Amino acid sequence: LKMAKVVQKKSKDAISKAANSKKGTKKKWSKGDRKAKINNNVFIDEAAFKGFAKKVGTMRLVTIATVSSSLHCNASLARKLIRHFLAEGSLISFGESNRHLYLYRGAKWVRKEKTEEGE
Repeated sequence: LKMAKVVQKKSKDAISKAANSKKGTKKKWSKGDRKAKINNNVFIDEAAFKGFAKKVGTMRLVTIATVSSSLHCNASLARKLIRHFLAEGSLISFGESNRHLYLYRGAKWVRKEKTEEGE
């Protein structure tokens, strides 16, 4: 024989406490600070383009990330700018691929030789 379980009735206070407790809410996974969204430009104005055209020849390393961060533009615009300056001759590539833009450096950039001290 099975006996029916006797269920105790909860008081209204107990019910409201249970509803307002943390266990009743969904878990929020993101407790850390979120990274702020960067609103990069899709177009570039003429003044910024001319300023970057002067600077790009002397840059030691030119990547999509460096162009994007210096001009505050998105990556697709940065890729087009790199291709533009590469065709113009302001950049020299380290390698080539159909899919990826490899590292570039400015055509006017010159490695500074280390001088030995004491001689």
